[in-house]
Amino acid sequence: ESVGFRKAVTEYAAANDIAVIRFAKGERELDVMRPHLDRLARQGRTGVAAIGVAQEFQRVFTGTTYHPDADGGGVPRFGYHKADRRVTAYYFYLVDEVFGPAFVKVCAYFPYPIKIWINGHEYAKRAAITAGIGFTELDNGFATSDNPAGLQRVCDTLGPGTIAEFCERWWARLPLPLSD
Repeated sequence: ESVGFRKAVTEYAAANDIAVIRFAKGERELDVMRPHLDRLARQGRTGVAAIGVAQEFQRVFTGTTYHPDADGGGVPRFGYHKADRRVTAYYFYLVDEVFGPAFVKVCAYFPYPIKIWINGHEYAKRAAITAGIGFTELDNGFATSDNPAGLQRVCDTLGPGTIAEFCERWWARLPLPLSD
């Protein structure tokens, strides 16, 4: 695992007064993080609410040295193969200015897979409020709207470019094990 990345996460949390929480086995991560997300939202702030740490199985690359001859002779060779390993994963639970609650999960082991969770319904609700469109919300959607066509236009703005902007915004702010 990347020692430099682990250190960068610890320093980032300390410098920004962000709670680091180790998830227990069987714990529902969102239930643990909800109070932190709600606190930030109540304050009308955006940013990282808390960092979760978990040990998880991930598909990673491992290196092996082997001899091409069965008797162990010849020049040793080196190769990579994929394997499932229990590694550290960091969950940056955040409140984004455009998408609201979200998280960015980063594995601390090569090839450093990253998973991003955003909610398109939260995006649409925030965009509708900005556009002055009235609605009755559901947990994940809308029950009614005073401007269905306008609401549809708002929903149509969510696409690859909007998601790429989210990624770029947070990759510029978070510690990552990747270089430019």
